[in-house]
Amino acid sequence: TMVAGAIKLVAPSARILPIRAFAQDGSGRLYHVIRGIHEAEIRGAHIVNLSLNTLTASPEFERTSDEVSSRGVILVASTGNNGLQGVESFPAAYPKVIGVAAVNSANVRSPFSNIGVDLATVAAPGEAVFLPFPGQRWSLGWGTSFSAPMVSGLAAQLRARKPNLTYSDVQSALSRSTPNADPNLGLGTLNVFASVAGM
Repeated sequence: TMVAGAIKLVAPSARILPIRAFAQDGSGRLYHVIRGIHEAEIRGAHIVNLSLNTLTASPEFERTSDEVSSRGVILVASTGNNGLQGVESFPAAYPKVIGVAAVNSANVRSPFSNIGVDLATVAAPGEAVFLPFPGQRWSLGWGTSFSAPMVSGLAAQLRARKPNLTYSDVQSALSRSTPNADPNLGLGTLNVFASVAGM
């Protein structure tokens, strides 16, 4: 998928474990997402990319994120494409999830991206992103769903250097992101080189 392709652009040696949580028409339930997170952990995943969002909180989803994080699983989620500011969008808004907003090539918030000081941990490119596409082709992608996997790719790079990588380690690495004037975009815009070099 294009999401997996975005991870591989940042971390070419990352191993991808695809787990289906939605039907082919895009419909699904939080139960299936939560089950997918547990299945990923059981099958040995260390980083879970969640290119999805809902505006409805779920105590069970938050409990799951806390539990797997305590066992060393890094959760990365897109903030969503509702174009909202200062709203709670889940799972990105949960305390142990890294929320990723989208910016354009000028390091400016993408108009569709949800943002907020308590939502976005960091921002990453999300407009006209050139990504691998099934069938050995390439395609342009727009959306926070393509921003989040870039941060997941960074986490994979960091874990290659530090096998016992924690949520706090990733937060520390992201603090070396490129500064952004908008506090609603978190720590700044993803800077893979600076974040990895600082490990």
